[in-house]
Amino acid sequence: MNRAWLSGSPILMCMLAVSALNIAAAPAAQPQPARPTRRRDRPPAEDCVGFPDGNQTDYQTFFVMDCPDNRQVRVIYANDKATSAKPGDFLYGSIRVIETYRAQEDEDGNPVLDDTGRLQRDACMRRLQSLLGGVHLPDQP
Repeated sequence: MNRAWLSGSPILMCMLAVSALNIAAAPAAQPQPARPTRRRDRPPAEDCVGFPDGNQTDYQTFFVMDCPDNRQVRVIYANDKATSAKPGDFLYGSIRVIETYRAQEDEDGNPVLDDTGRLQRDACMRRLQSLLGGVHLPDQP
């Protein structure tokens, strides 16, 4: 039997010896990393951001958008600065409030449409505020 490979270079023999030591020194079972704990944050008791004063009474309906793909109706209200601006050129202090409603459904689960073919609003699901043309700060003009 030919054992010429055993008489190889000393560098090769050292590399084989170091590899064998590394394998022997490695722990057999690696400890598993700790599982992240689920955070169950509760919403704050107080709304820290809030909506501008008078947004439900003083804002005008900017537009209403039907979303038949997810059966929602979005109603966008805007303050005077936002409604008077040119599209894409909103003034500092322009604010929109976006309300998302579920569409009404009949007993078969089909959306209820009005005489013009628009979705009818059901319960309000969400209200968002959108600031346009800069940050709205209460103590700024």
